[in-house]
Amino acid sequence: MKKLIFIVNPKAKNGKALGTWRKVKARLDARNVPYEAYFTKYPNHSPRLVKEILAHHKLQQTVIVAIGGDGTVHEAINGLVGSENVAFTTIPAGSGNDFARGFHLSFDVKQATDQILQLLHTDGQPVDIGEYKCSQYQKGYFVNNIGAGLDALIAKKANESRLKKWLNKLNVGNLIYVFYFLKEIMTYRPVHVRITVDETEYEFSNTWLVAVCNQPYYGGGMKISPQSNYNDGLLDLVVISNIPRYQLITLFASVFWGGHTGLDGVTVLRGKEFHIESERPLFIQADGETVGNTPFHVRCRSKAWTLLR
Repeated sequence: MKKLIFIVNPKAKNGKALGTWRKVKARLDARNVPYEAYFTKYPNHSPRLVKEILAHHKLQQTVIVAIGGDGTVHEAINGLVGSENVAFTTIPAGSGNDFARGFHLSFDVKQATDQILQLLHTDGQPVDIGEYKCSQYQKGYFVNNIGAGLDALIAKKANESRLKKWLNKLNVGNLIYVFYFLKEIMTYRPVHVRITVDETEYEFSNTWLVAVCNQPYYGGGMKISPQSNYNDGLLDLVVISNIPRYQLITLFASVFWGGHTGLDGVTVLRGKEFHIESERPLFIQADGETVGNTPFHVRCRSKAWTLLR
């Protein structure tokens, strides 16, 4: 019998993740399902917590379920990559929930809980992950995407904003990214970047953002990389460059359905390994979390973890 373990972020979506957990708990208890639940106590607690849990249950098949948003998923994944006998999934309870969206997981709490219970006896699906390194000490993994430039600045501002808490109370937390896009685009200065994809070098002037993607979505539902596939052994690079400020606003609107990829100024490349440099240091976001500054290196690790779905 697999060990069922929940990692709950009580602060996700301004505390609403606790309500999600209570619904899950009630459903489990009504069916007499054995489980363990752990609550994160501070930012970036999940990696350490997951490692400790897996070390304790290292000889037992384990399923880790994160209850929170993309940040909670990002942290939990960084704690389990490289471990054996473990599968992972999430019941989305955050602002953006792009992991659940991109990996086709249910947003309905009851349905998601029932699906997890039904899948406990399956092996799960091996899927890809991205590995990044910003410096000797700044490295880790991402499951959705990693980016530098305007998107990373927006993610940083959004995560630090008090407005996000108010929007979460109204269940429109993903609008925080739209707000900061419209705010930051007025003053952001595009940069020259040099990118190596596998062994081929590219240069882009006046670059607004660079994103390396493992699945299509980021920023709370924007389809930045429509063709990304999380189990093809490749990552997709999206570069937006050489377009005027006013045109970027129009392009931004088309990102929500993935219509931007055919527009001027958008370059899409595929590969296994990427190196990205910029003329000035840029913030880097991984799964929406600020993780460092450029330059950085990325590679795809094929089928490096197991998704329960």
